[in-house]
Amino acid sequence: MSYETILFDVDADGVATLTLNRPEKRNAWNRQMGLEIRSALKDADARDDVRVVVVTGAGKDFCVGADLEGAGKVFEQARDGEAAGQQRLTLKAWDVRKPIIGALNGDLEPLAELRTEMDKVEKQIEDWLRQVRQADTQATGR
Repeated sequence: MSYETILFDVDADGVATLTLNRPEKRNAWNRQMGLEIRSALKDADARDDVRVVVVTGAGKDFCVGADLEGAGKVFEQARDGEAAGQQRLTLKAWDVRKPIIGALNGDLEPLAELRTEMDKVEKQIEDWLRQVRQADTQATGR
């Protein structure tokens, strides 16, 4: 598949490399990039020849965050598109069964949001485990 804002390649060892490819914009995230990342991750996840996905950025920065051109309406446009039934821009990393490794450089602004999401997942797992232990204790009486 051909992309405008990312590069996606799988080598002979099964390493898929997803490169944010807008170095002239410091890899600022926009709607098109979101759709392409989602597509590439779904493709990697479905392929038997892919063992791991490495995400990196072209140029000096991994990603500086949202592309604020167009009066900074990138997230507003994403919400409006999703509300209108268009394809969702995000794909939760935990929905991908292949390991994802970040080869990060330069500005890492989006990592704060990723860390927040990871904290939420960790809390959900802890809550689930607590519920499983309680159910087991109730069922076995131990």
